[in-house]
Amino acid sequence: MSLFIERLKQLSKGKPIYTFPIPFVQSVLNKEKPRHIKNFKHFESKKFQVYDISPFLQIKKKTAYLPLCGHFSPTGHEIIAKIIGEALIKNHSVKRRNKSIPVFKKDQSFVLGISCFYHDSSAALIKDGEIIAAAQEERFTRIKHDKGFPSNAINYCLEEGKININELKAIVYYDHESWTIERVLHNADILQSNAGKFWDEAKKSLYKKLKLPVIIRKKLNYSGEIFKTQHHVSHAASAYYPSGFNHAAILIIDGVGEWACSTIASGEKNDIKVLQQQFYPHSLGLLYSAFTSFCGFKVNSGEYKLMGLAPYGEPTYAAIIKKEIVDIKEDGSIFLNLSYFSFLEGEKMTNKKFSDLFGGVERKSESRITRREMDIAASIQKIAEEIVLKMANHAYSLTKQKNLVMAGGVALNCVCNGKLFDKTPFENFFFQPASGDAGGAIGCALDWHYQNKKESTNNSIQFHTYLGPEFSTDEITAFLHTRGIKYRHFDTASRAKVIADFLSKNKVIGYFDGRMEFGPRALGNRSILANPISPDMQSKVNLKIKFRESFRPFAPIYAEEKTSDYFEFDRPSPFMLVVRKMNEKFIKHPAAGTPQANDMIQIVNEIRSELPAITHIDYTARLQSVNKNQNSKVYDILKEFEKISEKAALINTSFNVRGEPIVCSPNDAYKCFMRTDMDVLVLGDFFLLKEDQENWKETENWQTTFELD
Repeated sequence: MSLFIERLKQLSKGKPIYTFPIPFVQSVLNKEKPRHIKNFKHFESKKFQVYDISPFLQIKKKTAYLPLCGHFSPTGHEIIAKIIGEALIKNHSVKRRNKSIPVFKKDQSFVLGISCFYHDSSAALIKDGEIIAAAQEERFTRIKHDKGFPSNAINYCLEEGKININELKAIVYYDHESWTIERVLHNADILQSNAGKFWDEAKKSLYKKLKLPVIIRKKLNYSGEIFKTQHHVSHAASAYYPSGFNHAAILIIDGVGEWACSTIASGEKNDIKVLQQQFYPHSLGLLYSAFTSFCGFKVNSGEYKLMGLAPYGEPTYAAIIKKEIVDIKEDGSIFLNLSYFSFLEGEKMTNKKFSDLFGGVERKSESRITRREMDIAASIQKIAEEIVLKMANHAYSLTKQKNLVMAGGVALNCVCNGKLFDKTPFENFFFQPASGDAGGAIGCALDWHYQNKKESTNNSIQFHTYLGPEFSTDEITAFLHTRGIKYRHFDTASRAKVIADFLSKNKVIGYFDGRMEFGPRALGNRSILANPISPDMQSKVNLKIKFRESFRPFAPIYAEEKTSDYFEFDRPSPFMLVVRKMNEKFIKHPAAGTPQANDMIQIVNEIRSELPAITHIDYTARLQSVNKNQNSKVYDILKEFEKISEKAALINTSFNVRGEPIVCSPNDAYKCFMRTDMDVLVLGDFFLLKEDQENWKETENWQTTFELD
């Protein structure tokens, strides 16, 4: 520091130096005196003046910073600029500018998409039809499935696009609120005597949706144009326009939009045409969620657990479900027997009649999973597959297209997706990786862009989901130094080999590098990586690191060229949205006469293939392929691991604990690393060993903060 300041004084040639050290975000949020101010103050003199700007930032901390360990919001940049400007004017270093600076008009067309007040708030920025930034609000607030207004995600998108709010061509949001209100009023009319309680709950969220244009203008100080797009049209746009197809059948299935629960549409060049819809309350998404709740899992986040539990059971209840609860037509449309459900009232998904049909009350969350829950899961999964396949085949009969694109929450059911390749006439598929409500932010912005584009253009291919914040080496270094964390530096040439060596020794690695993923899946940049060859690794990572149920399977990440070697599949699967069976040559069947294990841990730890930690009980895996172009650093790690183990595959699971949003910042990653039994943390060009770290002192009750999902 001394040498740096002396050199600075030499360069200034006697002129006064005004220093404005920028405080690290954690010091502002924790109301600490920034450490580096003390270092600069040590050298203060008349010719070297130091200004502490942290008090100003603490006053405006909610708007000045993105909670990203160093990133300022656009408002934060304005605050800093104003403080520096006023200080320099006061010291007569510069004169106050009297003329306003003209706003620079960019040639590009920027559109901001917003999804909020549903399950996962998010924002996305589109430039000339290309997705350049997208993020979920939960990653910044650390509130799982945050459905509030996505202020932090919006600030990030604008910062990534290097624009201010009034350089946007339009802001588009994801919902036709008047139609939603119509549905809610219809519900209230049906309920009659129970409508009062239902209406009290419903009006809270409806008020926000009605006020959304006002909220946008007030919170963002925005004076431009605001538009809205229908819920399912947004889903359709999110699946079709990034697919790379210029013609496609479009299938949207979720819980409910305004009225629609499923939509079949066709995509032709710039246009999307809705062909057929099924309306609330006859919804596959709500049906699946009802069974999710009955089996003791959380609605809107536990559906994938039910899917993962299904292979442990037998579909013994499928016939009774089809007889009593759901009538399935040949075109995939369904009709629910509403006497078994209570989701119309909004309090619970099912009622006593439903419980009686399945032999007793619903399973309590966190209680022991019994054979009943396993068989129920297998039964509703089988029925979901039947419905999705019938819908998809009907979509083909309506469109005669060879390409199918899908979105909506049900499109995250990767077991259903895997069946489409063998049991429909479609040749090519694209599943929007952010198929849930978060993806609506992308969809509504893309829909507006293409509907307002006069000339017909080819659609671009969404090669990756790495659309979130990235942290530079300098930012990571600043974080490590500020916290006094012990770390080591990779030699660039040997980085992949060092990581592969750790993995081959059964070290579990928290891997943080590059831009954060958009959507519910970690695809290599915010991931926990582990050795898939170790037979007990699934239980270890589930119980000691993720703190989640032992039965839940892990997905492999593998080199794309190995797809047909490892699995019964012959094409890329970059988004972890397809389940396929392991190749028979890798499968290890139990010896004849082997008694069936009853304990869940024993069942999980049975060796079923040469990659046991990523092979589910039914010999399937949820596939994520990666090639050199998509993620070169992860691909290099896979190839180095292959040199050691002869397998170019790893366990890949999201970098978080159960109930926590995926980590966004170095600070999030470090906290998660220290709270769990992970062995190594990779932060870009650096790595941390658990044995090097000081004992972790917990400052918050994180197990309560991150509510179990």
